[in-house]
Amino acid sequence: MEDSTMNDFYTILAESAAPGFERQARSLLVEEEAKLARIESQLKMLLWTRDRQRARIAALKYVVSPVRMLPADVLLVIFKQAFWLGLGSFEPPSRLVLRLASVCAYWRQLVISSPRLWAWAMKLNVSNISPWYTEVTKTVFQRSSPHPLSITMTCRDHKKPVSATVVKTVLSFAHRWSRINVNFDLTPFLNAAPRPTLLEHLTFAKLALSQGAKGKESDIFLHAPKLFDLSISIGRLAKLPLPWSQLTKLELTTYRPFTSSEFLATIEQCTSVSDLQVDSDGWEQGDDISIPPHFVSLPRLRNLNLRMSGNLDPFFAHFTFPALSKLDVYLDWSVSFENSLRGPFSAFLGRCTALEELEIFGSEMNSETLDDILLNIPSVVDLQLICCFACVDNAFFERLTYREMDANPPAPRLEAINLENVGDCYDEDVVVAMVRSRWWKDEVYNALPTPPGVARWKNISISANDTDGAELSDEFKAVMQDICAEGLNFDVYTYTRPSG
Repeated sequence: MEDSTMNDFYTILAESAAPGFERQARSLLVEEEAKLARIESQLKMLLWTRDRQRARIAALKYVVSPVRMLPADVLLVIFKQAFWLGLGSFEPPSRLVLRLASVCAYWRQLVISSPRLWAWAMKLNVSNISPWYTEVTKTVFQRSSPHPLSITMTCRDHKKPVSATVVKTVLSFAHRWSRINVNFDLTPFLNAAPRPTLLEHLTFAKLALSQGAKGKESDIFLHAPKLFDLSISIGRLAKLPLPWSQLTKLELTTYRPFTSSEFLATIEQCTSVSDLQVDSDGWEQGDDISIPPHFVSLPRLRNLNLRMSGNLDPFFAHFTFPALSKLDVYLDWSVSFENSLRGPFSAFLGRCTALEELEIFGSEMNSETLDDILLNIPSVVDLQLICCFACVDNAFFERLTYREMDANPPAPRLEAINLENVGDCYDEDVVVAMVRSRWWKDEVYNALPTPPGVARWKNISISANDTDGAELSDEFKAVMQDICAEGLNFDVYTYTRPSG
């Protein structure tokens, strides 16, 4: 085809050398252009005929295919199965639904009329100010009615303003929220939600409110009877009224400044909470802290995770958690506060009579404080000390060494300890004595006439931080190997600086 086209081109160029050909060429040009127009018209008709024929063939294939015999409700079951299988491939839900709707007009109608296919978890970019984006969002919400909505709103580009139209569209469907996750300050928009609004489906909310949150106070979340799981980052706790008393799981991040009365009073209200995580700056020296004459109890709290810096005494002096099973205390070692776990913390542990797991990270406590802790954890089974550099020494291992004459041995139920990055201010023989005092081989343990006064070890792991070249002795390694052969998981590590 290409060679023929070039031959015609060179032929006309050769003919153009003849006298008078230019005048003849003008008339030929008109004729050839008219011929091209007729060919293009015929081609357009042929293309239309081809597309129509393809549609007829597709329709006939559908007519003779087994899937045509399936009732609409069976087809929808297949669609839903295909949809959920497609989600496993990480393909956007919208693309999966549109693909099903693009097969034929009948399938399109089925897809549009099936709300369940449109009730996927939506992730919205509120930085998108396109009117089309808002309309598509609204259309999806409408087509998924009446099913609950799981919505994540993110501001992907914080340099751009939040699209009020997108946010208000989401708020107009608040009565159907089941989960709402927002990474920007929603406060200025909350009053745009229809009133009254009952958030009857809402079970989970994750909110990030700026420290200086603007906008009028809104009580919208007070009307959410099923809201049990809340994650909130907030500057002023009183800014957004929330149903604290019904929450069973709470992740609370607060910023300074907050008043002790406001913070502690908020935690007091969480009488149904079983899982609590608090990330806060804590108190500073000299803060005016009002402690009630009696302890405040959260009777259902089982798991507590504290990520705090500064002085924690007001918290520990304020509360008692009789059902607490697991406690994690993560302290910011970049903010040194030497006595952050002194006094009130040990007494607090003594009140948590159901505590089984205790982890402390980054504490500046000394060995005396740790000794008090060991005397106040009678039910603890698993103890972890991580990056607590100044508290693990010979006195720690000697305190945990069991002697039959001890009427009240410390930590009698302790079965596992993990000491990670705690230094090496202890002697190997003291460690071995501690391990041996609470370890019996199976045959020896089973032959004891009465159970010992302490639990038998299950796991012991000790790792020192940089130790200036200190290494374990061969004798200690041999003892450790023998104990491991007897059935105890016993590991001691040291990290030495590379030479040079």
